[in-house]
Amino acid sequence: VAPKLSRSAIRKNVLLMSMCFSLNHACVTTVIGLASSELGDTLGGVSVGVLYLMYTLTAMVGATGIVEKVGTKRALVTGAWAYCFYVGSFLLAILWESGEWGFCMAGSLLGGTAAGWLWTAQGAYFSVAVELHVDATQRGETTELLSKNAAEIAEEKTKVSAQLAGLFSMCYLGCEVGVKILSFGVLLAPGGSTFLFVVLTIIACVSSCGLSYIVQLEPKTSVEGGKPAWHSAFGALELLFTDRKMILLYPAEMAYGFFIAFVNYYAASKILDEYLSEASIPLLGSLISLVAAAVSMPFSSAAITYGKAPLMVGGLLALLLDMIVFTFLSDHTLGNWAILVPMYTVYGLARAVFEGQNKAILQDFFPQQGAAWSANFILSSGIAGGLGFILFPYLSKLAITTICSGTSFLGILGFILAQRLYEHEVAENLQKADFKGKSIVTGTGDAP
Repeated sequence: VAPKLSRSAIRKNVLLMSMCFSLNHACVTTVIGLASSELGDTLGGVSVGVLYLMYTLTAMVGATGIVEKVGTKRALVTGAWAYCFYVGSFLLAILWESGEWGFCMAGSLLGGTAAGWLWTAQGAYFSVAVELHVDATQRGETTELLSKNAAEIAEEKTKVSAQLAGLFSMCYLGCEVGVKILSFGVLLAPGGSTFLFVVLTIIACVSSCGLSYIVQLEPKTSVEGGKPAWHSAFGALELLFTDRKMILLYPAEMAYGFFIAFVNYYAASKILDEYLSEASIPLLGSLISLVAAAVSMPFSSAAITYGKAPLMVGGLLALLLDMIVFTFLSDHTLGNWAILVPMYTVYGLARAVFEGQNKAILQDFFPQQGAAWSANFILSSGIAGGLGFILFPYLSKLAITTICSGTSFLGILGFILAQRLYEHEVAENLQKADFKGKSIVTGTGDAP
């Protein structure tokens, strides 16, 4: 039996996992941003499309089963190494142009498939870390269980999820900024993009090695015991169709996916590149990540003090506000630093919520189903992002902004309804726990 970890040991493992995972993923997002410019529009677009397709399909079917079968640590390590092959495929494609299609398709198929279980494993690892951290808090500095009632334990779980989500968000977004800045500098050095892909491949491999040093966190209890393998493989879909909270959260998750597609397609090509310069695209993209990284821990503190719901609604309102401005101002008017910097800053605040407290909320809502909620997080935002990248080039600006703003508005309504269901479930569980405790003490009642 693995020894019980202290709170500090659990936090250190979450920090190490977050840093290595984030560095690895930052290398992937960097090469995705360079796909079209380095490989051409056709190969670049197809390779990214295949990556997202496999990513979404794996999250929908198979990812939860893989994570539950091999464990979160092995799933993280193997997924990260597969990501390394995706990053390295760009280097191979540049060095051997005759085989560029083969290298890129192989990298996209393998990297996309692995990404589905990599992100699912990240969510599952986070979920178990929250559970074990709360358990360690109850034990205190000894092996004896401290006396805490159900309400105090529930409050402790929401506090820990906010703290660890803020930690992950800060690492994830901070590494994204760091790798982008590094890439900008490397591109100016001799060797250009070829040297950059070498550097990114090395960083991805080193970060994958780092994941080998995290501790495999084992949940206190297993909710999947005795269930057939096919059942675990469809864990994401089971959660989606059996728990109303999950389907109610889909519009909120999809709102962020659509906005990512809007920023990277419409805003980048029709506004920034047209009225500012090509260099403004990565610059404002870095601003989003920088703002989000800077406010991740303050948002974590705010969630502990005021609750996560105001932050979640505020993040969706930020998206809605940005989209209203994009709708009613012409592209020519929008092509101004004085307007775009505040708008991208607002989006950075929303991104911090999406990458941080949004996941803490999912953990609070589905505490025993870390792999399943993580897979649904991928599925919902991935479907929206994929549809956005595919459809937006053929739609008018008004149609695009209507989709984005409408989804944000539905996201607010859906989250409020899901939050009410969650609060009702918590109240019922606390009432049952209180009744069970009184029954045990007095020797009355039907508590087992």
